[in-house]
Amino acid sequence: MTATEWRFTSPLSLLNDWHARADQAPLHELVLLGFTMDLPFLEQVAIPTARGLGARIIVVGDAGQGLYDPIDVRLAGSSYLHSLATCAGAFHPKLALLVGENDVWMAIGSGNPTVSGWGSNDELWTVIVSSGGLVSHTIAEAGTWLRRLADTSRLSMTHWAAELLREVAADISARPFAVTDLHVRLLDNLDEAFVHQLSAGPVDELCLYAPFISGEAIRALIHRLEPLRTTLAVQPRWTSYDGDALLDALGGQGVELRFLEEKHLRHGKLIQWRVGEQLYGLIGSPNLTRSALCMATAEGGNCELALMAPLPENLMPNGAAKSPEALAGHSTVRRRYPSPSLVLLGALVHSKGLEVTLARPQPEATVIHSSPDGAPGSWQPIGIIPPGEIALVLTVPEAPGSVIRAERTLPDGRIMQSPPVFAASPARCARRIAEAQGPRLRREYTVEEIFTDPELARRFNADLIRLAEILPRATSTRPAPGKVEGNTVRSVIEDRWTAHLEECDRVYGSSFTGLIYGPIAAALPASSRLSRWSATTSVVDESDEEEKPPESSPVPKIAPSQYAAYQRWADRWVQAVTRPGELSPLPLRMLMAGIYVKLLAAGVWDHSNDSWRQALSRLTKALVPTAGIDALEESTERLCAVTAVCTALLAQDLSLTGGRPDELLAASVWAKVKPLIAKADLDLGEDLLLPPVQPRARVVSRNEVQRLINLAADDDPLAEMKAEIDSAGWEITDRNGLWEITGNFTNPTPVATRVATTIGATGRPAVVLARTSTRWTLIAWRPPELVLLSDPGRAWRTYRITPPASPTSRFASADIASVPGRVGTAVHMSQAPPESARQVFADCGFDALQLRDYAIKKQSMQSK
Repeated sequence: MTATEWRFTSPLSLLNDWHARADQAPLHELVLLGFTMDLPFLEQVAIPTARGLGARIIVVGDAGQGLYDPIDVRLAGSSYLHSLATCAGAFHPKLALLVGENDVWMAIGSGNPTVSGWGSNDELWTVIVSSGGLVSHTIAEAGTWLRRLADTSRLSMTHWAAELLREVAADISARPFAVTDLHVRLLDNLDEAFVHQLSAGPVDELCLYAPFISGEAIRALIHRLEPLRTTLAVQPRWTSYDGDALLDALGGQGVELRFLEEKHLRHGKLIQWRVGEQLYGLIGSPNLTRSALCMATAEGGNCELALMAPLPENLMPNGAAKSPEALAGHSTVRRRYPSPSLVLLGALVHSKGLEVTLARPQPEATVIHSSPDGAPGSWQPIGIIPPGEIALVLTVPEAPGSVIRAERTLPDGRIMQSPPVFAASPARCARRIAEAQGPRLRREYTVEEIFTDPELARRFNADLIRLAEILPRATSTRPAPGKVEGNTVRSVIEDRWTAHLEECDRVYGSSFTGLIYGPIAAALPASSRLSRWSATTSVVDESDEEEKPPESSPVPKIAPSQYAAYQRWADRWVQAVTRPGELSPLPLRMLMAGIYVKLLAAGVWDHSNDSWRQALSRLTKALVPTAGIDALEESTERLCAVTAVCTALLAQDLSLTGGRPDELLAASVWAKVKPLIAKADLDLGEDLLLPPVQPRARVVSRNEVQRLINLAADDDPLAEMKAEIDSAGWEITDRNGLWEITGNFTNPTPVATRVATTIGATGRPAVVLARTSTRWTLIAWRPPELVLLSDPGRAWRTYRITPPASPTSRFASADIASVPGRVGTAVHMSQAPPESARQVFADCGFDALQLRDYAIKKQSMQSK
């Protein structure tokens, strides 16, 4: 259903009507455009109501017409998005747009969002209501106009305000169209003046009134419409006009002049004409002036908006009839003050800092100042926009709602200041939906209490498993950006990282968000992240103000009687968040990793119990981001550090190329997460490098983790092997494809086979000679055949090794005779090897007999 009404009212009544709806429908968007903005007034009468209905609020006004002292503004930037706009003329449209799930209500008229514009003045509004999921032709035109307004180069506004208008326009354009009200047309002057869009006359009667009237506009209207009779209404002292210019434009024939009462300012704008018995009208923001009616925005005129439609009744106010000559010699034209030449359009808070945007580049450096509330003496310089630039991102943690202004020193020493703007946080101002629609933990736990309070720990166990079960389903059905996320609707202009932290606060609580993201979460200003759990305040005795609570240890102290319970819970938690094909969201997996690191530091598992390795391995592998879902750059930075710490715990005191079960487990994790570890910045995982304060603690040092990071960053595929050999005090040399290892190891065969296995994993054949002072082993490994010659042993032996076996696993035992997979019989090394063995060496690029002689010679030299 759609309906069109003309009201002497204000958008405030429209908002209150929505609030009083019997169906309690939420409000998605509230768009307010105006010339003069009274932000404290809006914060008293409109903002709380609209936010209570769930709306995201966008307020855009002319850069030179802010009717407020910044110290009186409390909610801009933190509850609603405020941006300035400027063009060659005045930014003058008057629009209130209310968008819900199935309804769109629109008011276009004459009143500014001020006490007088929405209260005491006589204003004229056209209200169009669409419901039932359909939008009228006129509302669809309004969506098109918002997009054109955002795209035009003739008007300056912040890129993010323009993007918000595009989002609202896209929402309206996506709705089904109702073929009604086709006789109601929305007109604008972005590209063509209003006067040229009116149908040419003649008309029987033309009626006019507005608070600002110029002779040029009256003459243009009369020339276009060719009225037989013209009626002009003015408030003799309050309307702005030049009487002599109006007399000249009216021409004297068929003219009626009305003087209107001056009890209230007649701020409505009306162009009404009659053809026969039918009345038509142009109603909206344009005054009867040249810049409003006779010029397009593209030509340097104002930016205006109006509706043209047949009228159901006469809207011309009554007044005292006067002779047009009563205007002679009278002029109430008011002095016009020039628009500010230094305009800061807006400021946006995001994860990289504060982004400020000027309307146009300045010839001198522009200093950006900030104040928490705009109070005198509170302003501080925070950055400089170079000459010729219009935008700057300042790496300062400004809180949403901070007051920002620009200053420039003129050549004569005078200081020019811009009108103030307010640091806007899209995440804080985002549309909210019902809290129950967003999965979350049932209470806000702290990291400390889940380790020290057994009852809360049991509750957390059940709560986390419940959340892990429902979150994958919730995220898999989550719409694309710009749609609902959790209990918030995200915008493409919204800083995704700040919004993500807010969502984590809501789902997991601020304490757990701190464990998930560590230093990068703590780096954001506290006021930019508010927990959604209810809070209470208490009165603290002044005598206690100097007493600080003792700092809690980063390592939890868990009662030994609870160790078994935490071991069981930890296994359940890991299983819950790493279900195959249904991984929990990355923040929950990272939370579990942080908890697991703390449990190991608390000594929950004794040193003879390695059951934690399987769970931590599974969890660490699950930290690898899912393409297209876990894509936030900032979360990946922290993720790499968390992954490095977890892998270092698994690899501690183990060989990544070894053959024991725990070594193979660590190696499998390493192979999967190595690319993440290579990008890790350990400073972002500093909070997980815990001190060994508990008797059975398993912790890693900064040096251990950094060595692992350096190893992962090494492009050499054999870096792990070389690092282990180096740490053992051995030497390894690549002699044109022959890898020679010398050291004080007892048995050279396991050393040689481990090196061969590592080289073979890169897809290359391997020839390895491992030597001690008394023993040596020569291996040629060309999968699946391996040829071995050793001393003692002194025989050529050939083996066939197929996956999942490897040279390392087959030769883990010291007894060569018991190794399975041997092909043929052993041949004494004084003889030539079997042809098949010689071919393996040849395929590796070597002659078997030459290498035998080389090994014997090297051993003889070492013995001497």
